[in-house]
Amino acid sequence: MSDPWRALIVGCGKIAGGYNRGPDDAMVLTHALAYRNHPGCKLAACVDSNAEVLADFAARWDVPRTYLSLDQALDSESFDIVSVCSPTGTHLATLRRLLQARPHAVFAEKPLDGDAKQAREIGAQFAAQEIPVAVNFTRRFDEAMHALRQSIREGRYGTLHSVVGWYGRGVVNTGSHLIDLVNYLTEREPTIEHVGAAQLCGLDPDFTVTAELDLGGVPFRIIGLPGVDVGRFEVEIGFSDAIVSLEDAGMTLRLRSYGASDVFANERALDRGTWQRTGYGIAMLRAIDELLAWRSGARLSSDIESAAFSIELADEIRARSVEKSQ
Repeated sequence: MSDPWRALIVGCGKIAGGYNRGPDDAMVLTHALAYRNHPGCKLAACVDSNAEVLADFAARWDVPRTYLSLDQALDSESFDIVSVCSPTGTHLATLRRLLQARPHAVFAEKPLDGDAKQAREIGAQFAAQEIPVAVNFTRRFDEAMHALRQSIREGRYGTLHSVVGWYGRGVVNTGSHLIDLVNYLTEREPTIEHVGAAQLCGLDPDFTVTAELDLGGVPFRIIGLPGVDVGRFEVEIGFSDAIVSLEDAGMTLRLRSYGASDVFANERALDRGTWQRTGYGIAMLRAIDELLAWRSGARLSSDIESAAFSIELADEIRARSVEKSQ
């Protein structure tokens, strides 16, 4: 067996380690726990410009070495895989620096600074060096979503006729997850029909927006929830024979099928449905699996190219809503 890949985490905030309570959590919601739990990796070092945050993170996750800058880390040692968890606005600069370091793989957080054009240019440079870059649109790595996509492709639920999704905290930062997931599951690229007013979400310059999109003749509505701390993330996909819902922030999949109504004669109605847990809690481990197994010419479930589409569309929704609100 080859040696575990040495992992570096850049940025020690929520997605780096804060969303997990600690190393004993059952659900892997952070890069730190993903590297601790994956047998193919070991967490070797972390970077943050805030010395106190850095020290707390290293103590919590038992990280052997800490650095106050990415340059300091890369000048001191080499790493096989690097997670870009730094704040929005620093993603692309961090990726450019990693082009020089040439790790085996990169695991980057979205929204890639909301700049799809530059993200694609950087992605092309990584591709030229044959370095895979996974972008953490987490649900694309969930095996339950892979199975759902295949069922939709096979027509198991009938004809697609509507999609509605709910989200909070910014159309670029969070709404892009919704757009990306629907794009992935339906294999259709949404276009913008109408956008609502911009609502403050505490993530300047992002805003939360309600918008009407089109999926090749199928209506797709995203509903932005007001407030700076709204955590709802749900999607309802309507078909001619069933309704599939992703609930509990992506943790639960609900299937309701149409059948004979118990109340109205000669009418069809939805049953109460069945629920199943998704694989969201281990999806980041599956992302690392893909990076470790990557070979030249392969595509990851989520990469810069797929992520750039959803980020670009979300940013266009944001821009139109701001213009409308002025």
